[in-house]
Amino acid sequence: MHGNAAGMSYDVSETRGNGKRGETSGERPQEKGKRFYNYDAAFDLEKEIRMQVRGRGMEIEEEEDEYFRVAHYLHTSRGIPLTSVCQKSKLCQPIQWLPQKKKIMEYRNKLVLAPMVRVGTLPFRLLAAQYGSDITYGEEIIDHKLLKCERRINDVIGCTDIVEKGTENVVFRTCDEERNRLNLQAYIAGCKDVAAIDVNMGCPKAFSISGGMGAALLTKPDLIHDILTTLKRNLCIPVTCKIRLLNSTHDTVELARRIEKTGVSAVGVHGRRVADRPRDPANWTEIATVVDALSIPVIANGDVFQHDDFQRVRTVTGASSVMVARGALWNASVFHPQGTPIEVVKREYVRKSILWDHDIKSTKYTLKEMIMHYTSLELPEGKAVTKSESLADIARLYGEEKYYESINTKRHRVLLDHSIL
Repeated sequence: MHGNAAGMSYDVSETRGNGKRGETSGERPQEKGKRFYNYDAAFDLEKEIRMQVRGRGMEIEEEEDEYFRVAHYLHTSRGIPLTSVCQKSKLCQPIQWLPQKKKIMEYRNKLVLAPMVRVGTLPFRLLAAQYGSDITYGEEIIDHKLLKCERRINDVIGCTDIVEKGTENVVFRTCDEERNRLNLQAYIAGCKDVAAIDVNMGCPKAFSISGGMGAALLTKPDLIHDILTTLKRNLCIPVTCKIRLLNSTHDTVELARRIEKTGVSAVGVHGRRVADRPRDPANWTEIATVVDALSIPVIANGDVFQHDDFQRVRTVTGASSVMVARGALWNASVFHPQGTPIEVVKREYVRKSILWDHDIKSTKYTLKEMIMHYTSLELPEGKAVTKSESLADIARLYGEEKYYESINTKRHRVLLDHSIL
């Protein structure tokens, strides 16, 4: 079976037996350019894959593609050998391994993770998706920085990295698992790794406005038009943007109408003005005025802190979808009706940070934000996170030492395999 998923290539030919579980005909000879594996325990993997695939509301014809995508994910993230379930007749034949089918992003009736600087990275996006987020926005990335980067496949971790040439810093990391729900706040040539591109026109932070980005664009409607129409003309995936309320409701509506004419798929509206602070209440009523004026989906943003708030925002604004930032940062299970205790959520975040070899500074920042909302950084947990210097330290703090060791052992095996090949 030949595989090529998310830029990774594998050549694997499966041994076949007499149809009984666990029986194979033995390992086949090594051929130039290929490795062959003997799968004596393929069915534990099949069970785990099937459990992950079922219950996602997919069409029947999509299940087989999803099966192979999950198998690839388990291989790259956990070091489990690739298998197409040896003894299933229709899967035993050589199969062209394809990446997950690209789906057109839909913006109606969605729960959305908002873009958050230093927080909206791969581990946190996957955490939000685990709890029910339909669309996850990446953190805002400056386009000039991306121009200095190159796309690389990270075979050891099983992800795609956008790496700054010269410094070798990973500017952006993603994986095939989030490919159909990731809305990136920047442009990557080809856009093969994301589902949509979003232009941030709402960030009120000084570094963004001083550089003519974020909320600075709100006063430049002609430039907004040029940016969005250029992206629409050159990209084959949806383009969206996120704005804030202007000084008057009329101005906000007029800008939103002009944005709609560029052909964008949706517009996010944060219910605060640039001068407003997070403690100021979001103006849901004014978002409703924008919703009434447009025919494209509007994503309402502001003051979603618990799951019931999603419906409250929809009721007041009439918005197609609802976006959450701080509420998700404090507890990512806000997307789930029942929610999950924050201690469990923190450990899940730590495990995902370990799995995807996340930057320690970003990991600590996100954990400290979670801690500060509930207690204080002056308590033992907060002090321990602050003093941590590596993911190994974080793993020990949250009782995930064995998980950390197992992931690193599997990565070492992958490195050895690469050196052999």
